[in-house]
This record gives sequence, structure tokens and C-alpha cells, in this order.
Amino acid sequence: MQHSKNWIDKFIDLVGVSIGCVLVVGSLTQIITTIQKRSTRETEKPIAYLVVDNRKVPLQIARTPQEQARGLMYRDHDYGLGMLFPVQPPRVVSVWMKNVNEPLDILFVRQGKVVAIAPSVPPCLEIPCPVYKPPVPVDLVIELPAGNADRFKLSVGLKLAVLTPTQPLAKQRREPTLFSAFIKKCVMSTHFSTEPNF
Repeated sequence: MQHSKNWIDKFIDLVGVSIGCVLVVGSLTQIITTIQKRSTRETEKPIAYLVVDNRKVPLQIARTPQEQARGLMYRDHDYGLGMLFPVQPPRVVSVWMKNVNEPLDILFVRQGKVVAIAPSVPPCLEIPCPVYKPPVPVDLVIELPAGNADRFKLSVGLKLAVLTPTQPLAKQRREPTLFSAFIKKCVMSTHFSTEPNF
């Protein structure tokens, strides 16, 4: 009797371990699939290029309110990859660094001209987060990994050019457009407000 009880206990233990393994593997598979889908969505965002001294800096375009609210939150970004936030209608916006993993350079742009730069803005580690605003209404905000504003010698007053995904490649190689032309091509909404989003 004792021998059969040990065998039953071992069988139950084996079944329990097997079920546990299946649950763990299933959970891991679900997590990996979710991460891959999220990663794929991030890389599928339209790309524009900031043109600086014949170099192209890739910028993901945050078009929808959801994309703009998320921005670069929770992401480890590639060096040199930034994000473009069209602001329609132009206004003074508030930007904060809640849940952003790495420092950023934030450029505030109006009609293709840099009107303010918040350099090397650190991630916000505790509430309330500092808020960064331009001195005048803007029609575009660009976030770049920290140090890129210095690296590309971006400064207040500088006119910027961008290549948009709506232009044919041949035209892109010859004539970068000004940011103001880019804004006219894209009907965008934005999550930015005149007050911080706490």
C-alpha cells in the first residue's frame, strides 16, 4: 500500500510540474508575442528625416492623440532616432518626461524655425514632473536622444528642413521641404495642452 501511495504522489507531482511548465511557457510566449507586436507597431510608424548638414536624422511621426500621448515613454530608443510631434493648431505646449527612460533634447519649432531648445532633459523619477514649454506658440515639437542638439549644432533661430514620407524619393533627394510645408501636408491632432497632463 505504501509503495502505491509513493507512486501516486510521484505521478501527481509530475503532473503538477508539467502543468506548471505549460503555464510558464504559455505565459512567456504571450509576453514575447505582445512585445514583438508592440515593437513592430513602433517601427511601423511613419518616418520623416530631419536634414542637418547633408545628414538625415530619422524621426518617427506621432500623428494620433494616442501616439502623441505615448511619445517615447517606456522605450529605450536607438541613438539618433527621434520623434516628431505636429501641433495643430499652433499653441504653447507643455512637455514632461514621465515614464521616459532616457534623457532627451526637446526642440520647439514654429514655421520651420527653432524657437526654443530644452537640452538634455532628464527622465522624471517622481511626481510632480517638471514641465518644459516654449516662449511662443509652436507648430512642431521634436524629441531627440540627449546630446543630438549639440552634435548637430541645432540652435535657437536655426531653420530646419525635413523629408516627409509623402514625398517621392527622387524629390526627397533633391529638395528637402521646410517643416512648415510638412505641416500643411499632414492633418494632425495632438495631445499637447496649455497645461501639463498630470
